[in-house]
Amino acid sequence: MKKYSTIIFDLDGTITDPVEGIINSVRHALMKFDIEEPDSEKLKRFIGPPLNKSFENHYGFPTEKAKQAVDFYREYYAEKGIYELQIYAGIIEVLSLLSAKKCRLFVGTSKPTNYAKKLLKHFEIDHFFEEIVGSNMDLTRVKKNEILEYILNKHELISKEDVLMVGDTQYDIEGANYCGIHSLYVEYGYGDLLEVMRHNPTYSIKTTNELYSFFDIMLEEC
Repeated sequence: MKKYSTIIFDLDGTITDPVEGIINSVRHALMKFDIEEPDSEKLKRFIGPPLNKSFENHYGFPTEKAKQAVDFYREYYAEKGIYELQIYAGIIEVLSLLSAKKCRLFVGTSKPTNYAKKLLKHFEIDHFFEEIVGSNMDLTRVKKNEILEYILNKHELISKEDVLMVGDTQYDIEGANYCGIHSLYVEYGYGDLLEVMRHNPTYSIKTTNELYSFFDIMLEEC
């Protein structure tokens, strides 16, 4: 197995299960436009992609209305939604294993950087990461390839064969492919299995236990 010295983790659906906070935040935003959405499954589609694009794609909002919706979403999320989540069982053990072996760890998320830093600090796992990188509040740097490129360039990660992206959606795999790095798809998150597989992730695992085993074997073989 290839050894990766640098691991970039997605956040929502990979490290955290954010479903409650995201659904409540989206509902809050939709209610501002007198839209009631009782189907939680539909709202799960907001986990992963850039928020403005989700409002555009799933509710037909034009660009400016989608930006407004994002502002309303953040209204709820900043106060309550950010804490309405769980760290996936087993993830802290994965991060501890990699950290003990001196791997360089990063977070690369479409969530705004300040929110990502705030929640990881709240749950006391921010210390595992060299840097936590997300989108900007003005809805720039929201695409996963832009976020990955920022990390690769800022930290001079020239040997791309040593870098692995870990994520749960097609956007993580697309971003990794675009940047020329390998990817590991975690099926326990919120990505659509068939859609993700069309983008040919380098590896895939089903559970956090399998994720731990993947890295444990990788480190033992080196």
